[in-house]
Amino acid sequence: NGLSPDLVLALMRQESAFQASVCSSAGACGLMQLMPSTACWIGKRSDLGGRFCDRQRLSEPGVSIRAGSAYLGYLMGVFANDVVAAVAAYNAGPNNVSQWLADPALRIDTPRWVATLPFGETRRYIQAVLFNRVVYAQRSKAAQARSQELSLRLSDLLGSMSQPPPS
Repeated sequence: NGLSPDLVLALMRQESAFQASVCSSAGACGLMQLMPSTACWIGKRSDLGGRFCDRQRLSEPGVSIRAGSAYLGYLMGVFANDVVAAVAAYNAGPNNVSQWLADPALRIDTPRWVATLPFGETRRYIQAVLFNRVVYAQRSKAAQARSQELSLRLSDLLGSMSQPPPS
């Protein structure tokens, strides 16, 4: 869906704390906490099939991640790749976010827009997801650096092993 892994991890962390079998009091289920009707709609819309229509299947990590990522990818398209607007819409719904964005006084800059959202829950949600995203991006960079360092050391070792022993 063209989403960065750190964004998907950040959203999962906020939605379910990585608990695959959790369901909210509103009925959203799985790692990505999708409402069954939303999961069914996005499954049909994206040709991922009707398996997303079964509430029980949303507790399967693969199903939840695919459905949630497809929905977040859809929202990114609706909001012209504006991560903040897409994350807000994931929480509050695209219609609410479209109404909030329509007020030019609120859309002066992103931090001010977030700070003035009428839903405190959505405001805190966006802030938490963006914070989580920074954490996962930093962890990813650190892991890549460690991997590259190990690769370099391993290639150095293999390079010296491929040389003929000194006579």
